[in-house]
Amino acid sequence: MAAPVLSQLAWTLLLCLTSGRPSTASPAEEVQTPFNLTVNSYNFNTSLRWDYNRMEMTAYFDVDLLDKVEMNWMVIEACQNISHHYCDLSHEIFDPLNYYKVRVKALVGSKTSEPATIEFSLSSVGILGPPELDVDIKEEIIVVDIFHPKMPFDDIMENGQLNYMVYCGNYAKRLIHRLSES
Repeated sequence: MAAPVLSQLAWTLLLCLTSGRPSTASPAEEVQTPFNLTVNSYNFNTSLRWDYNRMEMTAYFDVDLLDKVEMNWMVIEACQNISHHYCDLSHEIFDPLNYYKVRVKALVGSKTSEPATIEFSLSSVGILGPPELDVDIKEEIIVVDIFHPKMPFDDIMENGQLNYMVYCGNYAKRLIHRLSES
């Protein structure tokens, strides 16, 4: 009589560990590694995307970032145990001159895949959008206010880390002349 109770208990424990569904993977099968990792960044809004072939069970993902100073992997809290195939890295990655390395692991049931990694720098994958301009003409003076593109950490840009060059040529002089006549 103890054997059926133990069998039932083992089955219940298995169901709890696998989110209510028994694993169809045999112990010899491995969890597939995520693939096609890509990093995109526009105005320092940086995201990591990957592909993953669906399995019968839902796969969850963990994303970590390598701290190149300490040489250890840092957990990205917002990208732990997620089911979607992307992670927002905007608040983790902001130095365009630094090289970063991130890894993604798939978790299916109690098994974990080998990590897939990608190394990149914002200077190679990042795109900065154009600034916003406010142009005002006062008599024969052109006043140009330049506003940095919206970024996840605008306070860094307030320190003048972006430089802009404004050129004024004959076209601007003709425009001033035309506007002053009207």
